[in-house]
Amino acid sequence: MKKAFILLTISGTVALAPLQAATTFTGTFDLTTAAANNFAYNGSAITDVTVSNLNGVGVTYNSGTGRLMFTGWNTGATSGSNTFAGSINLSKYIEFSLTATAGTTIDMTSLNFGIRRSSGGTRQFEVRSSVDGFASALSNYSTLNANLLNSAGVVTNPDPSSTTSYGPSNLLNLSSLTGLSAVTFRFYFYNSEATTGTAGLQGPITFAGSTIPEPSSSMLMVLGAGVLVGIRSLRRKQS
Repeated sequence: MKKAFILLTISGTVALAPLQAATTFTGTFDLTTAAANNFAYNGSAITDVTVSNLNGVGVTYNSGTGRLMFTGWNTGATSGSNTFAGSINLSKYIEFSLTATAGTTIDMTSLNFGIRRSSGGTRQFEVRSSVDGFASALSNYSTLNANLLNSAGVVTNPDPSSTTSYGPSNLLNLSSLTGLSAVTFRFYFYNSEATTGTAGLQGPITFAGSTIPEPSSSMLMVLGAGVLVGIRSLRRKQS
């Protein structure tokens, strides 16, 4: 039995090792040309991954260069105060998606981005993913702008009297998101000082991960056949 187990392990390793090699990737939304909502991905092509547009939902686009800004975020902040009366609105966000080709999965590594707000804009934001149905904030920041405060993924920014950017130096560790056929990331901004206050993303927006090919049915059949041959060989030697 021990010999059969060893043979099975070796056969599986030899057959599947070349299929499980990961290919790393990095993608970037370069927002220097941003001129409208639903901003098309303009980074390098990623083999086996389709990248959606960067799109604001439930909010109104506000023009700018090097950023993707919106108005209409939920209010709840008062100028000069760190007490917030509002809460996240799950129908207002900025999002993009990654979709793997059939037979391939995605392991995420990181997401790096900047944020920007006007003097009357939002004071808090969260990043969530489709992995848990956007139920909770991603909170594992490897680095975060020194002016921002992270509390379990709810990030609070200061209240300067003028439009201010933070980043792009906000790096989320996404190594727990693995084996994905597709994933969507949403940026939720809220607790604005005014509905006319602007907030959104400061570019570039960079994401990284790897693609892993799944074992094909034909290779699994080869593996199964190899195991059967090995077992029969052992039985002949033992008889």
